[in-house]
Amino acid sequence: MPATKNKNVHVVPSDSGWRVVRPNANKASAVRSTKSSAVEKAKTIARNDRSSVIVHRNDGKITSVDNYSNKAKPSSSPKIKTSQATGQSARSSSKNTVGRKK
Repeated sequence: MPATKNKNVHVVPSDSGWRVVRPNANKASAVRSTKSSAVEKAKTIARNDRSSVIVHRNDGKITSVDNYSNKAKPSSSPKIKTSQATGQSARSSSKNTVGRKK
């Protein structure tokens, strides 16, 4: 199957709950019993793919669009922030004496 440019993720109503789908997909990425659960699943997919989540109402009209295309992909491991001035880890001990007068 050829890759598609449109990677947006839609949350749409269905007889079995709420479907998380992509345009022209043969099947849903997920089906959830509640709209909020489907939206959360769609957000996870969109963050990983750097795409948008488009949420529809029961009548099919769009209620919201959340764009994740410019947001950083979630990391599998947390990173330690460092201070730009010292290069010290944010987890460094408060007893650090670098740059202090005695």
